[in-house]
Amino acid sequence: MRLPFSVNHYLCPATMGLPAFLDVVSNAGFGGVGLTQRALAELPLPELRRELAARQLQVSSLNSAGFFLGEAEHVQQDINSRLVTAAAELQARVLNVLPGCDTGMSMPKNQASIAACFQALAGAAYTAGVQLAIEPLHATRARIKSSVNTIAAAAGMIGPSSSATLNLDMYHLWGDAALDQTVAGVGPRIGLVQICDIGDSGGAARRLPLDEGNVDWRPFVRRVQARHPDAPIELELFADQLPDRSAVDIIEDAAKLLTPGEER
Repeated sequence: MRLPFSVNHYLCPATMGLPAFLDVVSNAGFGGVGLTQRALAELPLPELRRELAARQLQVSSLNSAGFFLGEAEHVQQDINSRLVTAAAELQARVLNVLPGCDTGMSMPKNQASIAACFQALAGAAYTAGVQLAIEPLHATRARIKSSVNTIAAAAGMIGPSSSATLNLDMYHLWGDAALDQTVAGVGPRIGLVQICDIGDSGGAARRLPLDEGNVDWRPFVRRVQARHPDAPIELELFADQLPDRSAVDIIEDAAKLLTPGEER
């Protein structure tokens, strides 16, 4: 029986091809994989579908659309359109959205502009049968990657009538004031949960493999599973942030730690 968890392709080192990464994920017992634009560039969609089907892997997420504001906005619109198409063909549970930012705008203007772009993308995604999940990033990313930095800001962008959902990434939202009530079922619907452990390096938080940091992630995962049984839970780590580590070992260790009854 497969584990009800996924592993994001961001953990795949540059030296490993996608089919080999899918083998590792499948052999470790995971039921799904979060795909990236790098994965789409490596294999044509029909071949990618065959590789996933051969390993009985679902696509928990496709990463990432968005980045609405910027000098090459027309280029990003084309990328977003292609990602919606790919998410539909791969039957991805969600298409993850990183809203973006414009350093020349105030934060309120950033958020207002992003909200309009997001609703346009949400309309296209709805037509294609694709579920969006907007990902708030930590406030330190506000002028780098996204001016949507809290659950409350994401909820305002999603709105009460939108079919879009929230990507609850532990790394970015562990200290968010609305985290507990959101997991309890108050606020925006959760479409994806991304987990990792979190440690401190020189005063900066960093993603770590499970049980290597200082976050009590087990009860968090149990609460999510109890209240949001349909939300995919995905291990998200980045190979370039763990350059001296074996992705295979990290994935296999994570599978053991995520197996019910496993404690350390």
